[in-house]
Amino acid sequence: MTDLAEFEAYCGVGVKVPREDIQRAVAGQIELHKETIITERYHYSIGPLLAKVREQYKWADGKAIKEETEEQIAALLGPKTAADLEPVKVRPTRHT
Repeated sequence: MTDLAEFEAYCGVGVKVPREDIQRAVAGQIELHKETIITERYHYSIGPLLAKVREQYKWADGKAIKEETEEQIAALLGPKTAADLEPVKVRPTRHT
């Protein structure tokens, strides 16, 4: 039989991740990828960055992580430009 307290701890019951921890984790990931983010601007895919923060804080609110990431990237890059609003040009792949 499984111990209920152990099971709840394993499932994250009652775990609260402070906003400050999320902010620090997001800032750390942005710093690691800062050069690429600045180069690609708003075309940068934040999915892998979100995943890294989720790895650090498994029970953190995913919406809070996404919002914090978007806020910090906006603070880094400033308002979107006309170029940021253009669709990404995909290079055709070559099959050999």
